[in-house]
Amino acid sequence: MFTTDYGTNFFVEIVFDAQHEIHASQLLDELSKYISNKTSDVQKDESHVTFFIESLETLGQVVCFLFLNRPPIPINIYLLIPTQPSPTAQPIKNGLYLHPINLRFGTDLEKDLPSIQGYPHQTVDPTDRIEVFHLHAHFNEQTEKIALAMQQELIEHIKTNLHSPVTSEIVYHEKNGPHDKWSWEIHVPRTHPTAYAGALVFLMVNRQPDIPHPFHCRTYDIDEKNEYNDHAFRMSWVGEPDPDPLDIDFFKKHWHQDAH
Repeated sequence: MFTTDYGTNFFVEIVFDAQHEIHASQLLDELSKYISNKTSDVQKDESHVTFFIESLETLGQVVCFLFLNRPPIPINIYLLIPTQPSPTAQPIKNGLYLHPINLRFGTDLEKDLPSIQGYPHQTVDPTDRIEVFHLHAHFNEQTEKIALAMQQELIEHIKTNLHSPVTSEIVYHEKNGPHDKWSWEIHVPRTHPTAYAGALVFLMVNRQPDIPHPFHCRTYDIDEKNEYNDHAFRMSWVGEPDPDPLDIDFFKKHWHQDAH
């Protein structure tokens, strides 16, 4: 039912709004240093950069780096098929949308949490700052069957083909933290960024209509309120983001409770 044979070599295209050229240019310079000697055929202009990668490991490193170091601007990542830029090259139908929640729903993160990672900043190496990777799906009664089938197929793919353990696999028919809708989640260890990248490509290729897929990392030793920032600032999406917002205020309510 789902495609798992998608290769490991990709031409990656990272797209950003030209109005953020200065921030994006600095970010891409830092990214280039981080993945030096792992890319080729780099092409760059004021609104996007493309480069060729030969492994899912490199794609995982790109995603991890952008999780922790991107400025608060929307960034889209596309994988091109065939694996080279050409007039006929088409991206996999669903990109990775790294869109901070504050830009989509008007949350003022700088005001809400002064310790939020600012920009410009010192580059953070994600190797020892990411605790675990999270993959989610939002579904309802109508989409539950296909969503749960996808979860099981993805778990099997991660374990069998991507050679990684799955440290948690949960289905919620109720609110789960900031996720108001029914949802499932899968956890992949931080020591397996290759498997995380492969899981993201699986979702890019197989994403079903009306089943949004948020994904993010869990961090430590970076921010005062890591979990809030991981959902509000680092939250990303496979394909178009869910039009219904996450309940980011969920975390604030718990802070207030903990304070009493």
